[in-house]
Amino acid sequence: MDINDIRSLVTLLSLALFIGLMVWTWRPAQRAAHEAAARLVFEGEDSPSADAYIARSSEGMRAGFGAARRSTRATEESGNE
Repeated sequence: MDINDIRSLVTLLSLALFIGLMVWTWRPAQRAAHEAAARLVFEGEDSPSADAYIARSSEGMRAGFGAARRSTRATEESGNE
Protein backbone atom coordinates (compact mmCIF):
# COMPACT_ATOMS: atom_id res chain seq x y z
CA MET A 1 0.00 0.00 0.00
CA ASP A 2 1.61 3.23 -1.09
CA ILE A 3 0.93 6.84 -0.04
CA ASN A 4 -1.65 7.42 -2.79
CA ASP A 5 -3.76 4.51 -1.57
CA ILE A 6 -3.71 5.95 1.95
CA ARG A 7 -4.69 9.38 0.63
CA SER A 8 -7.57 7.86 -1.32
CA LEU A 9 -8.73 5.92 1.73
CA VAL A 10 -8.63 9.04 3.94
CA THR A 11 -10.57 10.99 1.30
CA LEU A 12 -13.26 8.31 1.08
CA LEU A 13 -13.52 8.05 4.87
CA SER A 14 -13.83 11.84 5.15
CA LEU A 15 -16.57 11.89 2.52
CA ALA A 16 -18.44 9.08 4.29
CA LEU A 17 -18.15 10.91 7.62
CA PHE A 18 -19.43 14.14 6.06
CA ILE A 19 -22.42 12.44 4.44
CA GLY A 20 -23.18 10.55 7.66
CA LEU A 21 -23.13 13.76 9.72
CA MET A 22 -25.40 15.55 7.23
CA VAL A 23 -27.91 12.69 7.26
CA TRP A 24 -27.85 12.51 11.08
CA THR A 25 -28.22 16.29 11.46
CA TRP A 26 -31.08 16.78 8.99
CA ARG A 27 -33.10 13.67 9.83
CA PRO A 28 -36.78 14.37 10.63
CA ALA A 29 -36.36 13.39 14.29
CA GLN A 30 -34.08 16.42 14.79
CA ARG A 31 -36.68 18.94 13.55
CA ALA A 32 -37.96 19.77 17.05
CA ALA A 33 -34.41 20.37 18.30
CA HIS A 34 -33.68 22.68 15.35
CA GLU A 35 -36.86 24.69 15.95
CA ALA A 36 -36.09 25.01 19.68
CA ALA A 37 -32.58 26.22 18.90
CA ALA A 38 -33.96 28.79 16.43
CA ARG A 39 -36.28 30.20 19.12
CA LEU A 40 -33.50 30.59 21.71
CA VAL A 41 -32.52 33.96 20.26
CA PHE A 42 -35.95 35.43 20.97
CA GLU A 43 -36.56 34.05 24.47
CA GLY A 44 -36.76 36.67 27.19
CA GLU A 45 -37.30 39.59 24.84
CA ASP A 46 -40.73 41.16 24.67
CA SER A 47 -39.71 43.91 22.28
CA PRO A 48 -36.62 46.02 21.79
CA SER A 49 -36.66 49.37 23.56
CA ALA A 50 -36.79 52.55 21.52
CA ASP A 51 -33.53 53.74 23.09
CA ALA A 52 -31.70 50.63 21.98
CA TYR A 53 -33.08 51.00 18.46
CA ILE A 54 -32.10 54.66 18.19
CA ALA A 55 -28.62 53.97 19.50
CA ARG A 56 -28.04 51.38 16.76
CA SER A 57 -29.73 53.28 13.94
CA SER A 58 -27.97 55.64 11.57
CA GLU A 59 -29.97 58.56 13.02
CA GLY A 60 -28.81 57.67 16.50
CA MET A 61 -25.24 57.39 15.34
CA ARG A 62 -25.42 60.81 13.69
CA ALA A 63 -26.91 62.30 16.84
CA GLY A 64 -24.23 60.63 18.91
CA PHE A 65 -21.43 62.02 16.76
CA GLY A 66 -23.03 65.46 16.81
CA ALA A 67 -23.33 65.34 20.58
CA ALA A 68 -19.70 64.31 20.84
CA ARG A 69 -18.66 67.24 18.62
CA ARG A 70 -20.74 69.69 20.64
CA SER A 71 -19.27 68.32 23.87
CA THR A 72 -15.73 68.69 22.52
CA ARG A 73 -16.38 72.27 21.36
CA ALA A 74 -17.90 73.18 24.72
CA THR A 75 -14.85 71.76 26.51
CA GLU A 76 -12.45 73.59 24.20
CA GLU A 77 -14.34 76.88 24.56
CA SER A 78 -14.47 76.66 28.34
CA GLY A 79 -10.76 75.84 28.45
CA ASN A 80 -9.84 78.85 26.29
CA GLU A 81 -11.52 81.35 28.57
